[in-house]
Amino acid sequence: MALVAGVLRWCGRHLPKCSPACAAARSRIEEPPVDFLLDVDREYRERATAGQLIKIAPKRFNLNREAWLPVLHTMRGSWQFTALYSNTARAHQLGRVADWVVIFFHKDSHAESQRTVVTEARGEAAGRRIVRGREAECLRYYASR
Repeated sequence: MALVAGVLRWCGRHLPKCSPACAAARSRIEEPPVDFLLDVDREYRERATAGQLIKIAPKRFNLNREAWLPVLHTMRGSWQFTALYSNTARAHQLGRVADWVVIFFHKDSHAESQRTVVTEARGEAAGRRIVRGREAECLRYYASR
């Protein structure tokens, strides 16, 4: 339930950019393999498009309080995931709400963390789904397939 509460808090307020201290802490957090994140992203996007997910009413950018934001809860191995579209000002400004997927994850008693998966617009990975902050791993993943 802590994960759900965290998602709901996230939907209701703007997350600040990661500070140097935050980045250092994140580097010590165990993260799932890139293939897990990309597979959760795939499942989320497919099920959201098919209308198979519960929807919540985010507080931000939702004057009518309409339940429009699909949420996926799933597992891969011992990892627990929650995925949802990015409901940030930037995602709305760039028209990327239905492209940027935020994935929250945790395992056992490890701290919860998150990553955002996007469609890369340029470079070697153009047109492919990429986990922000783990671009090199994504390129290795795609090269191995």
